[in-house]
Amino acid sequence: MRELDLKKNNILNFEKVEETEISNGMWEQDIIRSWNFLKMTHILEGRDVIPELYLHQEHNYEFKGHEWEHYYEIPDNEAVCIRALIDHKKTKRKAGNKEHVIKSFDEAGFWQYYDFMKKRLFHRDAVYNFFYNIYKVDYVKGQCFQRDTGHQMIGRIENVTSTNLLAVDLDAYNFEEYKEIRKLFLGRGIIPVEVSSGHGFHILIKIETCTDKGLLGKWLKVLSDYNVDVDQHCKNPGRVYRLPFFYNVKSPKYDTVVKAEIMEGEYGVPTYKVEDIFQRFGYDYAEWDALYIARNKRIPTPDNTKATQRSLSNGNKNCADKNLAGQNQIHGITDTELVGLYPMLDVAVLPEGIKSMLKGFAEGYTYYQLMCMVLFFKRSRYSLEQILEIVTVTESINGNDWNSWDAAEEAEYFYHHIYGISMEELDNLETEFGDITFPVYDNGLKVPLGIMKPNELKLYLYLLCHGKSRKKDITSSLHISANRLDRIMDSAMLIKKDGLEYSIMDKKVANYIYLSEEELDVYLQWNENEIAVYLYLRFRCGDGESIQTSRESIEKGTLMTHTVVTRTIQHMEDRKLIAVTRKENQHHLIKELRESNTYMLLEQPS
Repeated sequence: MRELDLKKNNILNFEKVEETEISNGMWEQDIIRSWNFLKMTHILEGRDVIPELYLHQEHNYEFKGHEWEHYYEIPDNEAVCIRALIDHKKTKRKAGNKEHVIKSFDEAGFWQYYDFMKKRLFHRDAVYNFFYNIYKVDYVKGQCFQRDTGHQMIGRIENVTSTNLLAVDLDAYNFEEYKEIRKLFLGRGIIPVEVSSGHGFHILIKIETCTDKGLLGKWLKVLSDYNVDVDQHCKNPGRVYRLPFFYNVKSPKYDTVVKAEIMEGEYGVPTYKVEDIFQRFGYDYAEWDALYIARNKRIPTPDNTKATQRSLSNGNKNCADKNLAGQNQIHGITDTELVGLYPMLDVAVLPEGIKSMLKGFAEGYTYYQLMCMVLFFKRSRYSLEQILEIVTVTESINGNDWNSWDAAEEAEYFYHHIYGISMEELDNLETEFGDITFPVYDNGLKVPLGIMKPNELKLYLYLLCHGKSRKKDITSSLHISANRLDRIMDSAMLIKKDGLEYSIMDKKVANYIYLSEEELDVYLQWNENEIAVYLYLRFRCGDGESIQTSRESIEKGTLMTHTVVTRTIQHMEDRKLIAVTRKENQHHLIKELRESNTYMLLEQPS
C-alpha cells in the first residue's frame, strides 16, 4: 500500500476552499488518507476461535488428541460501512446508491476499498457523495437483514454493533464560532479529530470500544445542557457522517463544491474511556441508566393503563396516544389534585395538554415543555412573577434534577425571547401531553405567520379583507399580472383555487397575529416583503414596541433570504416604519454571546 509524506495540518491554517466544479486531481492521495482516517476511528478487533467452522485445505490444520495444534486468528463479524450516495445523474442510464463493507484493514481490504472509491469518483453516469457509519455493523446479520427486508444498505440501526467515536455534528456555526465551541472540549483536556464537512464541522472523540447503542443519545443530552446547538439526528446509532477528503456536493442548494477535510488530528489523537469523557462534563455515565429508572418510576393508573415509557438508554422517545394524555397520570397526580397544587390557576379551563404538563416535567421533553408553558401563560396575560411561581411548583413535583440549568432562569429567558413554537415542536408536545390551544392577544381577523412566503401573505390579506374573489379582481387590486398570480398559487399553502375564484383554506398553524380591517387596508398598500417583516416583528413584540432579535430569526419567520431581509429592513427604515439599533463589532464572539439588533415599531402611516 502506498505511503504519504504530507505536511501536518493545523486548524490555525484552515481555510475553506469553494470550487466551481469537482477536481479529482489528487484522488489517489484522497483515497489513502481517508483509509488511514477510517483505520484510526474504527477498530476492527479480531478474536481467537477453534477453526472447526473455518477448516479449509490450505490452512493445513492438524488434530492431535483432543486439541487443535493452534488457533487461527480471524476477524469478527464487525465491519465498517461506506456509502456512496448519488447527488445527481449525468444521464438517464442506470446508476444507484452503493455501499462498501470493510471487513478488515489489511492489504486486501485496502485494495477493495480503493477499487470501490475509484469507480465512484470517476463514474461516467453519476456524481457521488461519500459517507461512513459512526457505528460498526455486523455484516453477517446485515446480510440476513438485507435478504429478509429487501433494504439495499446494511449500515443501519438494526445491524450496529459497537463504536469507537463520540461524534458531534455542528452545522449551526461559522468557523469563528466553531473555534469558540472547540474550547469546551480542549478546556477539559479532550483532544478530538476535527473535521470540516464542507458546510459544517464534526468533532470526533476517539473512545475505547463501546457497545451502548444509546451512547449518542446520552451524549446529545450532555451537550444540549451546555447549550451546544447539535444536529438532533446524531443520537441515531445508524447515523452516517461525511467522509473526509471528498467533495460535499449539494445541488442545486449550492453553486459551489467544497471538500470535507480534517483540520486537526489526522495523524492521531488520544483514546478516552466513555466514563472519563462524561465525568469531565459533570455526568456519571456508569450510573446513567440506574438514575434514569429511579427518577421515572411509574404509578399505575386505576384502569391499569400502562404509562408512557421513554428509554434514555437507546435515544428513542416512544409516545403514548394523544387521546390518553388527559388520563395518563405519569406522576400519579389527578386533575383534582392540580387545583390544590396551583391555587393561582383556574385549572378547569386549561387545555388538556397544559394540565398534563403541570403534573411535572417529563424527561426528554423538559426544554420544550417549559417553553410551551411560558408561552401559554404569557399569552394568557400572566406576569413573569406569576409564571415563575407556576414553574417552581412544576419543577418541585419530581425534582427535575436531570437538568443542569435552572428552570426559573430558563423560564425568564423564554418570557423575553420566545414568541412562538414550530408546528413540529407543537405536534411532538401534543402527542405526549394532549391538545394545546394558545390564547390570542386580541380580537380581530386572524393571520397565520411563518408558513407563507411574502407574496402569498399579501394575497392572503387581500382575501381576508375582501372574501372569496375572482382572478381579475385580485390582479387589478394588487397590481400583479395573471402569470404572477399563477406562480404564487404554485407554492401556496393556505389559499385554494376553485374555478376562477380564490379563497382562504383553514389550516392548523402555530403562530398567528390578529389585525383589524383598518390595519389590513394599511398593510395592503405596502410592499409584500415589508408586510412580512413588519408583521413578524409585531408578532414578536407582543404588547411592547420593540424586540431584540437576530437577522436569522427574521429570515426563518418570514421565509425570506438574508439579502432580501437586509434590503427590506433598510427600505423600512427609510420609510420610518421601523427604527433599528445595531450591535457592532461582534464577529469575534461565539454565537451565544452575541447581542442581536433591537427593532422598534414606529407609528404606522395612514
